[in-house]
Amino acid sequence: MCFTYFRYLPLCLGSCAEEDCSSARARWAKVKAGKNPTALLIAGARLGRLIGHTPQAEARRRESKRCHDLERQKWSLSDKPRWLTEDFYAKEIQPRLKGATLSQIALALSVSIPCASDIRKGRRRPHPRHWQVLARLAGLSVEGEMMPVNKVAPQVGK
Repeated sequence: MCFTYFRYLPLCLGSCAEEDCSSARARWAKVKAGKNPTALLIAGARLGRLIGHTPQAEARRRESKRCHDLERQKWSLSDKPRWLTEDFYAKEIQPRLKGATLSQIALALSVSIPCASDIRKGRRRPHPRHWQVLARLAGLSVEGEMMPVNKVAPQVGK
């Protein structure tokens, strides 16, 4: 099935009944040759929205949400050490995350890079079940309290 936007933007989702989408490709080549930045920006945005709502993308989002929901259900406030408070996170952990890469944060928490960026900048506060992992990632350790070893995050600077 082929879609054409603004008379010159072809988008073939691979299920065309047509053998060749050459007329759409020719129009697209003209847009690229003319270097119409507005058309290219619109094309990219529309393509991203279409790809983001394919059945495969929806299934990945559902599975990710299901896993995160299960983790939240398994987590208990009593599992959290006494020292790990919202105040401690805000004053000690979050400022030290600036030394960690986005990839390290995303990998340690199983979140996307944009979400990791928001966490590092302080625009988003992760669920308290992630605070111990982030404390380890930030290089913090507290005497007398054992840090969990089920999620080992890479050390900053190694």
